[in-house]
Amino acid sequence: MHWVSSSNRNSSSVASLNSLEGLAAPELKRYCLKKHNQSRIDVMYLILYTRVMVQEKAIYWVGTSYKDLLEFPRETKQEAGYQLHRIQNGLDPEDWKPFQSVGSGVKEIRISEDSSIYRIMYVAKFTDRVYVLHSFQKKTQKTRQKDIDIAKARYTAVVKEEK
Repeated sequence: MHWVSSSNRNSSSVASLNSLEGLAAPELKRYCLKKHNQSRIDVMYLILYTRVMVQEKAIYWVGTSYKDLLEFPRETKQEAGYQLHRIQNGLDPEDWKPFQSVGSGVKEIRISEDSSIYRIMYVAKFTDRVYVLHSFQKKTQKTRQKDIDIAKARYTAVVKEEK
C-alpha cells in the first residue's frame, strides 16, 4: 500500500512550540513579550497556534486518492483543501454524509461545482491521522459500486496498518 503524508507544519517551529505547550497562556504571553519582544497580536497568534494548530491531524493519502484529487478543477481542489483542513482540526466538513457501507467511521465530503459533483471519502477516527481513501467525480446520482469497492479495499488496508 502506498502512503503519502502531507503536513504544512515546519518541523523545527513545531518542535520549539511544543516545548512551550505546557505553559499556561499568561506565562506564554510573558515569555514571548520578554524573550522575543513580540507584539500582542503575535503573542495571541502564538498562543492560538500552540493550543490549536499543533494538534492538527496529518493527512495520509491512500492509493491514488491524491493524484485523483489533483485532476479536479481548480476551484474544486481549493474547496476540497478547505474541507480537509476543517477535518484536520477536528471539525466536520460543511457538506458530508456518513458512508458506513465502506467501513466504520468512513465519511464523504460532498462538493458540487457548476453542474459537476465530486466526492472525497475519508476516515478521521484515528488519533493523529486523517486517511483520504478515494477522490472521484460522480457521474450519476448513485455512487458507483466501483468507487465503493476502491474505498472499501483501501479502508481495509488502513485498518490493518493501524493495528
